[in-house]
Amino acid sequence: MTTRIALRRNGEKSGVHAALPSSLADLLNLATVKLKLPSPASRVFSAAGDEFDDIKLIEKDDVLHITCGEDLAPHLEACAASCAAAAAPTAVPEAAPPATAITLGVTNLQGSRPKVPLLRRVELEQVDYLQLTSFDVSQQSFEGEIFVSFLFRGGAHDEFLSAGGTEFPLDDNGKPTFLPSAKWFLDQLTTANGISCTIHDKKTIKAGDDLRIQARFQGKWYDEVDSRDFPFDRQDFAIKFRFDCRTTGMVPLEVVAPDSATGIISDEGFQIRDCWRLLSPAYRFSACVSGTGARAFPAVEVMLSVQRKPFSAILQVLLPSWMWTALCLMTYFLEPVKSKVYARFSTALTMMLLGYFHRAAMDKYLPPSQMLSLADLYLYINFVFMVAICLQAPMNAYFGTLENVSEREDIDFIFACPFLLAGPLSMPGLLAEFGGSEGCHILRLDCRKYAANLLGTGRNWRKNAANVLGPSSGA
Repeated sequence: MTTRIALRRNGEKSGVHAALPSSLADLLNLATVKLKLPSPASRVFSAAGDEFDDIKLIEKDDVLHITCGEDLAPHLEACAASCAAAAAPTAVPEAAPPATAITLGVTNLQGSRPKVPLLRRVELEQVDYLQLTSFDVSQQSFEGEIFVSFLFRGGAHDEFLSAGGTEFPLDDNGKPTFLPSAKWFLDQLTTANGISCTIHDKKTIKAGDDLRIQARFQGKWYDEVDSRDFPFDRQDFAIKFRFDCRTTGMVPLEVVAPDSATGIISDEGFQIRDCWRLLSPAYRFSACVSGTGARAFPAVEVMLSVQRKPFSAILQVLLPSWMWTALCLMTYFLEPVKSKVYARFSTALTMMLLGYFHRAAMDKYLPPSQMLSLADLYLYINFVFMVAICLQAPMNAYFGTLENVSEREDIDFIFACPFLLAGPLSMPGLLAEFGGSEGCHILRLDCRKYAANLLGTGRNWRKNAANVLGPSSGA
């Protein structure tokens, strides 16, 4: 026969009717759905304010107040107390049992079993990168080995946290106490962005009044790579340590990252030091939440900040590209007459092909990313310059019927100015990475003097360019 009950939210006077399920867990799930609670239901109270711990105690037409772990609303407790007082008989009560025994029993029960859900707090203590072996830009991942430790402040004096075993605790009646040990919390520790990760050397240690949990992780982690500033890019190798116990469940946990948390990495462990250097401060910690809503888990993000060493990329990729463009500019030292047009065109075309094949050969030094990096932009600009110089030779031949040689020199002047300025004007950005803003400002002033000398002399530009670039017999 179906037993009808009334379900109400905590603090509300109306609700819904439902059929009584066969177990208390099913009742909590039913109440969560019927009452549309923001988080799973965990406690059931009667209209008199008593909490049910067994489904068999609920009778037909009982009014049940459902909470998500909090106590019964104060006005409901007062109403329950007044109803109980009104319903109490006026007869003289019988002699009560000794008050001392009852008081001691309640005190002992409350002292051994805190009220649940009980919010626990764990602090990040130390992070040690034992090894950082590789960084794959194309796969957006890095490999290494890391040690991490957390502290339960005052946990050494907590009988539940200090208890042995990793199983979820049950009382004498086989019901969960929702008061797990520190070892159980350690078993819930994982990494949210791990691709392939194994955990070793899990330990729980008493440290004075505190309780320390520690573990060593080894594997591969995903890390979003931003290579738009290559070869001056900065990366943060981030690992998000997560405890798989919800912040709103019956075993809530809060993770904090205090200023006292320390980070260590040795030169031997930083095995990518040939291409990267550590920034200062190297470590950054931030407490966060992994997931949303009812699936929110406490976590802490550990970031190791590094910056690429750009010298190798500049020497092998950027500098040769600038050299091919500079060699193309040497064609302007040939007189702009028909007899020199073929020499100009063939020289510029050869340099352009060299630049193209050099770009293809240097692909392995460039990050294989869909984002356009600074190096890509620099190489493309140089390639466009070389193509433009190749096109300028036929245009000069087209205007070769001009009898005034100075007018043909003006055509050279219009084409040459952007190319002669491109190299020096692109250097302040590179210098700023090494010499700071002061060095950048000094070079910017030099570039202004260079441009003034070049543009201020009109048709005698070739002589001034020769003074800047050096004497040439073809001038």
